[in-house]
Amino acid sequence: MIKNDWILLFFIIIFSLLAIVKWLYKERLFNLVTIYFSKGYFLKYGKENQPIFNWFNAVLFFIQSVIIGFLFFAYCIFYKPEIIQQNSLQLLLKTSIFVSSFFLVRYIVGKALAIIFEINKEHESLTFAKISYLYSSILLITPFTFFIFYIKTYNLLAFHFTIALFSILLIIRYVVIFNNNNKIIFSRLFYFMLYFCALEIAPILLVLKLAV
Repeated sequence: MIKNDWILLFFIIIFSLLAIVKWLYKERLFNLVTIYFSKGYFLKYGKENQPIFNWFNAVLFFIQSVIIGFLFFAYCIFYKPEIIQQNSLQLLLKTSIFVSSFFLVRYIVGKALAIIFEINKEHESLTFAKISYLYSSILLITPFTFFIFYIKTYNLLAFHFTIALFSILLIIRYVVIFNNNNKIIFSRLFYFMLYFCALEIAPILLVLKLAV
């Protein structure tokens, strides 16, 4: 078992925020969690004027950044212990801030490209789909991320399972989004090739290089 009081504090914050979100947006949260099995979320919330920026997404964005930060922190514990020095909390904070900054910068760059190519509406629609599936994936792996730190045995097994589940969900995410938006993608193929290579493939390669 990995013992750090601040880890428990962060999970208490995460679960408290989820409890508040469930209380305020019970139906929306349920539709989001089940997004891989039903299109109800997109039918109900995909046509808002500003679906990207609201309190619901802001809370999930925070949870997403912290959970990804926890996964990197766990990776360092198991495979790069030399990275974790005396202040392990600082590593999580830096990672979470980096993750938040990355997604914000990626959205801004994608938005700028969409304006240049005059496909702002299509970009917003695809961005909404991408973040919705990503938030759903994060919610699904959150309990397993907790187990990585608070299961008495098999911490490494819990980590491998969580990473495998997250990876499978992300692959399904790309396949589903492509199938649902192939007409838009092929009609603006150059833009989406540029976007995919610069803002999807390049970050993955960078993460793999840092992890190896």
